Amino acid sequence: PPQGIQGASFVPLLNNPNIKWKQAAFSQFHRRPKVSADKKRYMGYSINTDEYHYIEWYDWDHKNGVKGEFRVAELYDVKNDPTETVNLAVDVTYNKTMKNLSVQLEKGWKAAMP
Repeated sequence: PPQGIQGASFVPLLNNPNIKWKQAAFSQFHRRPKVSADKKRYMGYSINTDEYHYIEWYDWDHKNGVKGEFRVAELYDVKNDPTETVNLAVDVTYNKTMKNLSVQLEKGWKAAMP
């Protein structure tokens, strides 16, 4: 794999689709000024589970590669809203779900391994 890439090989899963696998998938993505509404830089940290897609957005210092202040979260119910059109993060009934997903996100992909 290229240097700087994190994760685990899918080969064991391809060879045996019935083995226990990760509880979640993780990603990180940079929102550049040309695509953000306020022309600022942000970094999104994301966790996908069987039920939810949860994203935390932070200010991003691209020159130093440093995560800044938390800005906003997004939460989508991937079973009932597969196109992710309704952000549930604004609904207080999902606060506990968001807290749990935030903790998992902070722990990272290695903690999600079986």
